[in-house]
Amino acid sequence: KISNALLTYLENQGEDLSPILEVTSLPEEFLRDPSYWMQATEMESLLAHGLSLVQKDSNQNIIQKMGHSGPELRAWGVLDSVLRMMPRPHDILNQPERFLAYFVSPTPPTDHLRRGESSIEFDVAVSADQYPLVSCYLAAGLESLPLYAGQSAATCDWKGIHVNLSWQQEQKSLFGETETGRQISPDLIR
Repeated sequence: KISNALLTYLENQGEDLSPILEVTSLPEEFLRDPSYWMQATEMESLLAHGLSLVQKDSNQNIIQKMGHSGPELRAWGVLDSVLRMMPRPHDILNQPERFLAYFVSPTPPTDHLRRGESSIEFDVAVSADQYPLVSCYLAAGLESLPLYAGQSAATCDWKGIHVNLSWQQEQKSLFGETETGRQISPDLIR
């Protein structure tokens, strides 16, 4: 999913993809397949090379922009559809291990989980120190989850293995209490 997001983002920025495709032995079809898995070290290397092609902003800013662009890029495959059907962004934000399972395999264990009214904290077995670009992208992806429901972005602080995710407003359902069985796309509502 991350490699597809990278290629889609660079393509939307008008960048030539041939240099990034030359640094990997994987065919473009695999890089664009949201169900294909890469080793974390390979993904980190691919992100680093992709960033070297873009000289407009700082590298971390580009990674954050990629992660925040998830709803527009639609590069996450079936996850995009699932997120659009969620009645409340709070439901997604309160289960970060489910989100991470779409990007990291096997699903990294989460520990020391603490949920608040507008935040969640946990430790995850993916270190921002070891994989700074991958964790920056995942943090930005977590921040973008409320955007799928037309709400403001969350804030994610990922240091080492500790992740603190918070959102500014109470996450309200798009449905009334009696209509929780229906699934409506935010695009349809707009």
